[in-house]
Amino acid sequence: MPHWQRTFGAAAAWFALNGAIGGLYFAGVIDRDILVLISLAYGVCDMICILFFCPFQTWILKNRCCGVCRIYNWDYAMMFTPFVFIPNIYTFRLRQNSFYQLSSFYNNRTCPFGSLLFDH
Repeated sequence: MPHWQRTFGAAAAWFALNGAIGGLYFAGVIDRDILVLISLAYGVCDMICILFFCPFQTWILKNRCCGVCRIYNWDYAMMFTPFVFIPNIYTFRLRQNSFYQLSSFYNNRTCPFGSLLFDH
């Protein structure tokens, strides 16, 4: 399977998980406080993926390390995904800054290793 399809699969799984969380939020099962805790748990899981075991690398992308991983710099965008459901200026700015960081990383002119990392 081409690498871009595996990356799309990882993104689809991420959107499905957060869609389920959004469904629970709008159904009233969880509230804003739980969304903040989920966001914090995503931050902890990001560190676990980098330091110990990454299910994206092992099961979905099947790459050799974080240095060649297409989703390595998704950390802040993934961490603040639950804040999509909280309409507030602060959550909007967190999401805006995280997606700006994500988009600037994938722009080869601003990423110091862009052509080296993403042309595999």
